[in-house]
Amino acid sequence: MDFGYDKISEGTPLVTKGSIIQFSNEMCGTSLKLKEIHLHTTNQSEHQLTDNCTWTINSTYDRLLEGMLGITDSKLEFNSIKPIIPESADVVELLKNLKKKADNLNEYICHSEFAQLENLLDEFIDSLNKYIYLARNS
Repeated sequence: MDFGYDKISEGTPLVTKGSIIQFSNEMCGTSLKLKEIHLHTTNQSEHQLTDNCTWTINSTYDRLLEGMLGITDSKLEFNSIKPIIPESADVVELLKNLKKKADNLNEYICHSEFAQLENLLDEFIDSLNKYIYLARNS
């Protein structure tokens, strides 16, 4: 997925404030879809897993945006939050898609002014890997 990266020398994508907001909107939409699954399921382990996933996504979403705003010494414009809600209702697929997007952002964030957010994304990706494993085995 293209997060609207600007280009730096030799075509290396550069993470921008807009690309972080775009990824945050992906996180928000996935969290909403997981909450929908959480409220629909009759499986206790899926219910608990989706609850844990939404907590992790929302916590990371908050930390990522607050970190970005601190780095840029700015505020978030109203109407910037536009959740991108995935179609799928499969927990593993949702988590794998979000992980792919997080990996993509993390690959380029170190080349930007937002490099200090790389550890936060690493932790988030690690959590997604754990949740993918648990979702496959629940």
